[in-house]
Amino acid sequence: MVKDMDREKIGQFIFEQRKKLNLTQSELAEQLHVTSQAVSKWENGRGIPDLELLKELSNYFQVDIQDMLNGHIKEKEKSFSKTWLFCVLFLFLLFLGIWWLFPKQDNSFQFSSLESQHASFSLKGVMAYNEDKKSLFISDVKYLPDNDERYYGMVCTLYEENGETSKKISTCGNDSKNLGGETMADLLSMIEFRLDDYSCSCQKNDCQNLYLDIRLLNAQNQYISYNIPLEILQCGSKRSV
Repeated sequence: MVKDMDREKIGQFIFEQRKKLNLTQSELAEQLHVTSQAVSKWENGRGIPDLELLKELSNYFQVDIQDMLNGHIKEKEKSFSKTWLFCVLFLFLLFLGIWWLFPKQDNSFQFSSLESQHASFSLKGVMAYNEDKKSLFISDVKYLPDNDERYYGMVCTLYEENGETSKKISTCGNDSKNLGGETMADLLSMIEFRLDDYSCSCQKNDCQNLYLDIRLLNAQNQYISYNIPLEILQCGSKRSV
């Protein structure tokens, strides 16, 4: 269950950010296409925005969802040590919000964060699951070394490895030569996977067999490929509404 203290911290955070923008509850509600009563409920600690609204609020306030759930903005430190790259790799803990429940329906979710196991890549990722469904979100993929080369196509595929076979889960991008020459950072910034009803063979948070396959098309019409294993971290944080 979400503790009352958690609700109060999140509500207080929303209240403070709204006041910084000199907005009334009605004005913020209009921006989010919700009622002012919903905003009042959040700020009074009697409810929490759902997944989409949490993302909209974080974008609108220009803060991380993690900071919103923690109730304060925390400065994130970056380490460029090669040893730390294997240990933390720009660990961003991104907590998903909670879906609104239908009446008399128990929808307790557990949350786990995803981390890149490739020394040259970092990313943000989170998995939410309960007995009925599993959701997956991956974004903000970054290549850590300097790379000024231009590329003319990019496709990123999320796979689930099962024994000697791999199952394609989702794909984004386009590997045809239809770009005018983009940097690797620009192309990676387009990668986002949002799977609200993710079905896989693993049980609960045991998905240690996921990986990203990134293919980049260079000026010589050659594909540069990267295989990025994913690891589940921070398992077992249980919340419900």
